[in-house]
Amino acid sequence: MAKISELISKHVISVYNSENCGVIENVLLSNNGFKAKYFTVYNPDTNATYVVSTNDIYSVGNSAVSVKNNDALNLIESFEMQIRGMYNPINSSVFNINGDYVGIVTDVELDEKNTVVNFIINNESEESIISKDLIAKFTQTTTIINNSDVEKVAIARFKPKMPKTTNDDRIISILKLKEDQMEAQLSAVSSATENVEEPTHIPAPTILPGRAIANQEFLLGRKLTKTITAENGTLIAKVNTKITSNTITLARTHGKLTDLTKHSMEQSKKVK
Repeated sequence: MAKISELISKHVISVYNSENCGVIENVLLSNNGFKAKYFTVYNPDTNATYVVSTNDIYSVGNSAVSVKNNDALNLIESFEMQIRGMYNPINSSVFNINGDYVGIVTDVELDEKNTVVNFIINNESEESIISKDLIAKFTQTTTIINNSDVEKVAIARFKPKMPKTTNDDRIISILKLKEDQMEAQLSAVSSATENVEEPTHIPAPTILPGRAIANQEFLLGRKLTKTITAENGTLIAKVNTKITSNTITLARTHGKLTDLTKHSMEQSKKVK
């Protein structure tokens, strides 16, 4: 049985590449299944943070965790969707479901399959062990526990109703209409310039950046069906790659949010 505190700061080594890939800086647990799903690994040589799935761990030793090769490491920026909603509950405040303070999570025990076994809680006067079966929900800041096995509450029924999302095709149509309007405005200015005999200052059209998608949640994780580049040739994202927050920021900077949306699709769909 391992503890999260024992895993953090261990080195991660790639056996095939014979490299030290960095040190584990965090262990992320899922609320669904209560398993350690990913390690985040910081490499001081590249100043980058990587994500390693626990499924790709070859062995856990006294000093290091080994993976078969470097393919097990993924840049954290490309893994934002997979690790969303996963937390390390150490240092989170613990309350029972009735609102009584219990203590602070000081550690988490895992079995050989990286499944949570116990939360270790400290309430200043003593340390106690809370079985996974009593944990109702946890995040990075707060852990909720049931009072006992007998008094378990199905907190899944507390989930708020989700607002209806806007249809993908409708959003793309709005963006296409905005794009057509901008092209018509530019064309009108171009025609006016050609008909002027003497140099005349013609104010440039006011072109507002597409804001039909204010919430980047719509784009995150979608797959590109076309390589997107800026007018100056800067590569924004390649075809068949997932859209990350960095992709969205870069596209917004170069005015390519419309293209990003038009040429992306949900992962479940296939590129024709």
